[in-house]
Amino acid sequence: MIPCVEQHGAWIVDCLEHMRAHGLTTMEASGDAQNRWVEHVASLVDGTMRVHESCTSWYVGANIPGKTRAYLPYAGGFNVYSELCRKVAEAGYEGFALA
Repeated sequence: MIPCVEQHGAWIVDCLEHMRAHGLTTMEASGDAQNRWVEHVASLVDGTMRVHESCTSWYVGANIPGKTRAYLPYAGGFNVYSELCRKVAEAGYEGFALA
């Protein structure tokens, strides 16, 4: 988890610096980008115990009655995740509306 937290923090700082340099103050993920990400993350754990209906862990949202269960962490590997984040930033924060 420590490398993930460090990577997240660095990505956010870089994003804030980009926004400041361009006079931007808001950032919001597009609905399409959100849906693609959720589908991608789910595809990595589809059919595993991590999202099985019998899993009652808070980690998949099972502690909230009626909430759709979903596995939220990225299971494709830290290096892959970091590379995906780098590409999003290099593409001008593709999938995000900056204003």
